[in-house]
Amino acid sequence: MSDRKWIVTAMACTILMYMFSISGPFVYDDIFQIVTNAKLHDITNLHDVFFCGIRQSRLILNLIYAFCWWLTPRQTEAFHAVNILLHLANAYLLWRFLGLIESTFLKKGTLWVRLTVTLFLLHPLQIQSVTYVMGTVTLAQCFFYLLCLCLHAEARVSRWSISLLIALSAFAKETCILIPVVLFLYDLTFQGKSWRALFSSKYLAYGIGSLAILPNSLILGLDSHQGVTGFNLYPFWEYLLTQMRSNWLYARLLIDSSMQSLIHEVPAFDGWTMILGTIGGVTYVSLTVLAWLYRKRYPLFAFGWLFWALTLLPTNTFFQMVNPFAEYRLYQANISVFIAIALLLTTATRYLRPRLFTVVLSSLALFMGFSLYQQQRVWSSEISLLVHSLGVYPQSVALTKMMGAAYDNYGKYDLAEEYYLKAEVMATHDTRLSAKDFFPPAALLFIMYSKTNQVDKAIIRFEELRAMKVDLPIEAYRYYLSALRLKKDRTRFERARLEAKTKFPYLVVENWDHSE
Repeated sequence: MSDRKWIVTAMACTILMYMFSISGPFVYDDIFQIVTNAKLHDITNLHDVFFCGIRQSRLILNLIYAFCWWLTPRQTEAFHAVNILLHLANAYLLWRFLGLIESTFLKKGTLWVRLTVTLFLLHPLQIQSVTYVMGTVTLAQCFFYLLCLCLHAEARVSRWSISLLIALSAFAKETCILIPVVLFLYDLTFQGKSWRALFSSKYLAYGIGSLAILPNSLILGLDSHQGVTGFNLYPFWEYLLTQMRSNWLYARLLIDSSMQSLIHEVPAFDGWTMILGTIGGVTYVSLTVLAWLYRKRYPLFAFGWLFWALTLLPTNTFFQMVNPFAEYRLYQANISVFIAIALLLTTATRYLRPRLFTVVLSSLALFMGFSLYQQQRVWSSEISLLVHSLGVYPQSVALTKMMGAAYDNYGKYDLAEEYYLKAEVMATHDTRLSAKDFFPPAALLFIMYSKTNQVDKAIIRFEELRAMKVDLPIEAYRYYLSALRLKKDRTRFERARLEAKTKFPYLVVENWDHSE
């Protein structure tokens, strides 16, 4: 089979597999970024789309979300279709890039290229990036990285065209600012260039393209989404060792798809973290040193390792202790791992008989296909996804709270209350700073009680939240004022209304008689 027929067949299989979850739900960050963000619901109002209030700096993504919402309002089909198309485009670009490396530098045959791209398309660890609506951010980031790499390696377009692409990529994700570094790593390894190349006119143009991040951050970056890294809260070495320990979780996820979850909880710092983190850190540093020393002799190893490290290094894409770790962040880094696996399998052809090698490849394909199908079934509904994730992390406050919210959305208020109360109890026993909840279960209970007209419970919950100094939105105050009106408690109503007007001076807050 020719390379073109093979890539078409692999893409067709990918589309077929991902059709099982084409109607999968909005979950996790999808809710507040897209579903409840009315400014992204009208593609014709570009001012609201540009200044939507949440992750404004990712303008390209917000335009995609607004367009998809216009195509399928409140449904996920258009969002998933865009993700699948981006996944296929990334696979095509990866195929072109690896094909160029093979024909120009390695000359080992195309088997390893085909295996790498097949793993990239169909490995179960890729599913969250493609099936999770907000996974678009990682897919778009990978698209710009691979596109710039292909154009840079093929040298068919001017440096200013690539510079323009780098500038554009800053409006997809902030970490695309590192694209020039990846291009430079390509020149250091495969082209054998020295540090002096960094001062050439080509990299000057790339650097100018990266400066697009500045106006982007100054104009669009001022929104309600403020990232927090573990370095802000934890002792340096404790945080670093926990990061290194997470590499072992990564290795397990590559093998065991049953451990996949919507989010992964990072354990509190302990002795095992110190031991596993130290081993992981030593391995990390050793491989980085080896990659640098042998970058000219083994360019694919050097580039692959440094590409992997660079992808996961920035604190807003690396494994965080503050926020639960999500698998979609591994999408681009997986390329290096898949290359390593493909090369090992290709090397095995020298020692295995052709028939035995065919059996090994067939077994691997069946295992991946079955695992991917199982994960597709998990992602087919919000409840099934959360049930599976809670099976992996039964003590997760975040997942328990999300399960309550899912039942709340489906109108199963008894089950929602059960999970909210369970999450509230679990949160009191979690001493990690990373478990600090900026929107605790009590807030979700308050909103549910308000919606179901359980007035007394709603009032009690609101006052608990106010005592906890939770930063409540205007909607919470409106629910509370409605509850006080139903209770005919005008004194507390006027006090709460004054508090809301002080906190939100530019928003409308109705008075006792339903007027402004």
